[in-house]
Amino acid sequence: MRTLPTAAMLVVAMCASHRVCAQLLAPPAAPAPAASPLLGNAAISFDRMTHDFGEVLDDVNVDTTFRFTNTGDTTLEILDHRATCGCTVPEISKRSLLPGESATIKVVFHPAHKKGMQHQTVTLLTNARDQEQVQLVINANVKQMTWTEPAVAHFSRIDKGDPRAVVIEVLSRVPGFKVESVAVTNEVVFRAEVGEASEVKSEEGEIFRKYPVRITLAPTVPIGNHSETIAIRTNDPKKPVVQQQVIAEVLGDLVPNPNRISLGVVRPGDPLRAEFRMTSRSGRPFKILKSQVVPANVGNLAVEVEPVSEGGSPEVKIVLTGTAPNAVQPIRGKIEFTTDNKDQPKVEVPFYATVRGGGR
Repeated sequence: MRTLPTAAMLVVAMCASHRVCAQLLAPPAAPAPAASPLLGNAAISFDRMTHDFGEVLDDVNVDTTFRFTNTGDTTLEILDHRATCGCTVPEISKRSLLPGESATIKVVFHPAHKKGMQHQTVTLLTNARDQEQVQLVINANVKQMTWTEPAVAHFSRIDKGDPRAVVIEVLSRVPGFKVESVAVTNEVVFRAEVGEASEVKSEEGEIFRKYPVRITLAPTVPIGNHSETIAIRTNDPKKPVVQQQVIAEVLGDLVPNPNRISLGVVRPGDPLRAEFRMTSRSGRPFKILKSQVVPANVGNLAVEVEPVSEGGSPEVKIVLTGTAPNAVQPIRGKIEFTTDNKDQPKVEVPFYATVRGGGR
C-alpha cells in the first residue's frame, strides 16, 4: 500500500528547495518596545525666598546671595530678571542648570534716598512650567544719615508781603555735622537763613545734630504759585548738598475761584464750557480791561466777563466757551487777564481738558 506524506515531511521537502524554511520554523518576533516619553519639567527651589537686612544706614549699599537648585527632570533656564528700583542683580552665577545642579544670585539693595521700612522685589523669569515667574523679597528699615523735616516746606496760601516764616530742621547722625551755608535757587521768591546748632536725643537714646533753617517770602515775590529748591551745603562727605523743596501760593487782592479750570473729558467736536468767578478780597471795585487765551488756537475758546451785582465783595463772573478739536489730545492753556488793579495788573488762570474717543 502507498503511504501518504505527513505535514512534517512536506515542510522538510519545502525547506530543501526554498529558503523560506527559516522563516516558517522561527518563533514569532517580539513586538518593538514603545518609545519612552520625553522628560520636560524644570523646577526651581531656593534656600529662602525672603531676606531681611534689618536696620541699615542710607549711605552704604548692602547685599545678600540666594542659592537655588534645579529640582526638576530637565534643564532649567533663567531667561531674565527684573528688580524694583531699590535693588540690582549684578551677578547670577549660572543661567542654565541640569537636574540637580545649583547656582547663586547676588542681590544688592541701594538705600540712598529712602527712609523707613522698605520692601523690594527681584523677579526671575524661567522656563519652569509652573514657575515662570519667581519672586524674591528684600526687606530693610532704612535710617537716614542726613535729612530734613519736613521734607517739603509749604507756605500754603499766603499774602504777598506776609512776614510769616516756615522753619525746617536739618538733622544728621554724622559725627561733627555742620550746615555750612544755604543757597536759594531764585531769591526773587524766597529767602533762607541758618540758625544755631543744637543736639536732640531720640526715643531710643540716639543723639542727633540739628540745625534750623528759616525760610521767608522775598519782598519781590510775584503773586501766584511757586515751587523752588534750596540747596543746603553740609560737611557730610556722602551728602554734601541737601535739596529742600519749598512751595507757596502767594495771594493778591484778586483771587480766581477756582484757580485752575477743568473743561472735563470730552469727545472731538463736543462743546466746551466752564464758569468761574474772580473776587476782590479787599472789597475794592475792579475792572477786567482785557482777556486772552494762550495759546490762541486751543479749542477756539472765547472769554466772556460779566459783572456780578449781588452783595458781598466786588466780583465778576467769567465764562469760557469753545469747541473741542477734532484730534484726540490733551488741551492745556491759560487765560491772561489785564486789570485796573495797580498792585495786580495781571492775573493768569490755567485751564485743561482731555479729548478722547470718536466724534459724534
